[in-house]
Amino acid sequence: MYLGTNSLLYEMSSMTGTSATSVSDMFRGTAPNADADNSSVQNVYKASPPILSEFDAYGKFMDNLAPSPMNITTNHKAWAWTTTGNRKFVIVEYVIRNAGASTLNNMYSGIIADWDIMNYSLNKVNQDAALKMGYTYSTEASGLYAGIKVLSSTPFVHYGIDNITGGGGGVDPTGGSPEFSTAEKYTVLSTNRATAGGAGAGNDVIDCVSSGPFSVAAGDSVKVAFALLAGDNLSDLQISAANAQIQYDNLTGIVAGNNSYGEFSLGQNYPNPVNQNSTIIEFTLAEQANVKLDLYNMLGNKVTTLVSLNLKQGKHAHACDVSKLGAGIYFYQLQANGKSITKKMLIAK
Repeated sequence: MYLGTNSLLYEMSSMTGTSATSVSDMFRGTAPNADADNSSVQNVYKASPPILSEFDAYGKFMDNLAPSPMNITTNHKAWAWTTTGNRKFVIVEYVIRNAGASTLNNMYSGIIADWDIMNYSLNKVNQDAALKMGYTYSTEASGLYAGIKVLSSTPFVHYGIDNITGGGGGVDPTGGSPEFSTAEKYTVLSTNRATAGGAGAGNDVIDCVSSGPFSVAAGDSVKVAFALLAGDNLSDLQISAANAQIQYDNLTGIVAGNNSYGEFSLGQNYPNPVNQNSTIIEFTLAEQANVKLDLYNMLGNKVTTLVSLNLKQGKHAHACDVSKLGAGIYFYQLQANGKSITKKMLIAK
């Protein structure tokens, strides 16, 4: 449920594969409309008290039930928060170990989701490659959004599926026997299709975001992480995607025992040029500080203060309202503990 009021999801599964004959998942495919390739090694449990977030969950599964198992075991972790800016995503991380005797080549791993947002027959799929995110949205008035983002520093692969007879020119998950074959699933995992939903108001869709290819030696493992996101609109979804990346980067720093965040830095605003009412600005603080983020015009006159807060050490992302600003070139300046950095922003509304 999205904020306790709207159901956005019909079905979702992790999916890992190495070829057109070897994909392990729990997403449809065989009668009665449900694949069952994995079995639990450790049932998912909630850590109490939580350690890294407000809700920490852990589990482990293996693909021993698949017709052509890869002999992989997957350690699963999930983290979630209720704080403002972080309550619209869940982070999931998979550490996939090759428990077999041979190297696994051309491995892709991802998450596939049959989003049913509001009226599912009015859904479309698109992607934001810069954020490594595929997303689904309703074309209805005030239509909601949902997405999946790659968080690990691994490749972004995205395939939008038209869940209709014929597949709308792509993979057809409704045809064949069995429906949505292993070969089709590997195509979805390993190739790109940016959009789905057709040229009209949309249709039923499925979306897959994955990462790869990987070559995993016997006894070795690969780590992939994703954010599961929801939002009121695209801007809301993009803000949560940026915040999820920051949370995951901070989590991996904590897990690694590395509390050094490097030098004071300021990122380029996103999107740039700005063609909407808000833009995301990310920055890093080497220590806690009173922070000011001011916006100036081409004449050097301060237009507005975007951020004025006391913030802790680490990475931060802020959605800055630029709805009242006209088109043109601006400069944003970050100041903290006597230091400052300035970057250029282009507004092209």
